[in-house]
Amino acid sequence: MKTPETYNDGIVNIYRKKEENLTTNRNISRLDDLEHIIQLAYKELSRRQQDLEFADQKSFSLAMKIKTPRPLGGWILDTHCYAVIENVLYGIQYIDTNRTEYFLYLEKVRILQEE
Repeated sequence: MKTPETYNDGIVNIYRKKEENLTTNRNISRLDDLEHIIQLAYKELSRRQQDLEFADQKSFSLAMKIKTPRPLGGWILDTHCYAVIENVLYGIQYIDTNRTEYFLYLEKVRILQEE
């Protein structure tokens, strides 16, 4: 029997740009610029050589690769979302999924200003 997966490396908060900021192209510098979507536990995965080559082909710098449980209730993540881990803002550059998990490829954007 397969042991249940653990996601004990930390918590990732997922955000989107607020509606009023969607048309403006200003830099996100604080959490106030974003709308919170969901909080998920995550497990950090190793960045394999093929992951780094994939990121290079897609023109982004892979800072982190994580997996999270896929939440019930129809929460849909996409590459317009942002991930925040320990006050660092990451752009979600690519998402791979299976029935129960998301695999997020993250590019570091910046360290957020304190609120």
